[in-house]
Amino acid sequence: MMEEEPVSTIFVGGLPPDATARELDNLCRFIPGFLNSKVDTKKGTTLFVRFDTPHSAHAALGLLNNQFFDRAFPSPEPMRALMARSNMRSSIPQPPTELVSFAGSPWDEGAGYVYNPDVARAAVTFAPAAGWVGGPPKPKRARTPEIQGNVDTVACVGAREAGIDDDTLQAFFSRIPGFLAYKSNARMGGGFVKFASPQQAGEAIASAEVEGIPAAFARTSMTALPGSVVQPALQHFSAGPDRTLLSQPASPAFSPMTAPMKRLKTEPAASPSEVDTVASVGAAEAGIDPMALQEFFASLPGFVHFKANPRMGGGFAKYESPFHAQQAAATAESQGVPAAIARSSMTVVS
Repeated sequence: MMEEEPVSTIFVGGLPPDATARELDNLCRFIPGFLNSKVDTKKGTTLFVRFDTPHSAHAALGLLNNQFFDRAFPSPEPMRALMARSNMRSSIPQPPTELVSFAGSPWDEGAGYVYNPDVARAAVTFAPAAGWVGGPPKPKRARTPEIQGNVDTVACVGAREAGIDDDTLQAFFSRIPGFLAYKSNARMGGGFVKFASPQQAGEAIASAEVEGIPAAFARTSMTALPGSVVQPALQHFSAGPDRTLLSQPASPAFSPMTAPMKRLKTEPAASPSEVDTVASVGAAEAGIDPMALQEFFASLPGFVHFKANPRMGGGFAKYESPFHAQQAAATAESQGVPAAIARSSMTVVS
């Protein structure tokens, strides 16, 4: 009877949907015992990695499990690493390696190479084993995210889960000044939206936040499609007599879109007379930082709690009653602080 091959392959899930195949292929490349990896996008983005021994595979689990793929832009969930049911079949030969130096080894050599997570990220140096003629692989250039202030692209992750399809997303963002192009991405459940400038991208994120559309700055700017034209906005928002956000008709200079915008599948806004929360959108552009904004709203009667929101350039202030919120919005407006009654009351977790 043929002896069953020991499993030395791991499965890695919880990966960000915008991670490239190149990034994933190099994720485990420098972990001891690495042989090959394979990206699978059939059901989301997952990764299979094969190691030389089950021991190396289990050690890799300790390095990867519950870690975030991107430390600069953490995903909503960490990576999940576990042993695969069977070994991955590799058709790409990998050069055998010999351990040259291992500063701060994560394996306790005195205890039979028992994995020690306290020093799991130690520096490892490898060299090709004797007899290997292929030479070491050429290092690949790592992709680094742009400085957020330079990014002109908005990423919508999870919009479909919120009931917002591609047509609705494109219709919404195309009405915002500076819109250039929209690119759908099924793996992230939404897409990317490019604007003429980072400032306009930030304004788009704030507008999306108000409408309940998931939006944030992308890691890098999307390349504009050839022939893309900036689409003017059809409407803008301002505070009405009751301090609620009102949609105003566009300037006659703006050209309307030919296709009507679909109704967003978001929860209906509460009646302004029932909302006890003030929304401050664009305070940062007016030179008011979150701390100053909080101090201002906290100085008004009935203040309960303030929550900053960088994506909308301001935050939300909750009051004891809708009456206090109305008074706060009126006071803020009289002093040049952007404020309007929010769509719904903020819940404060004690």
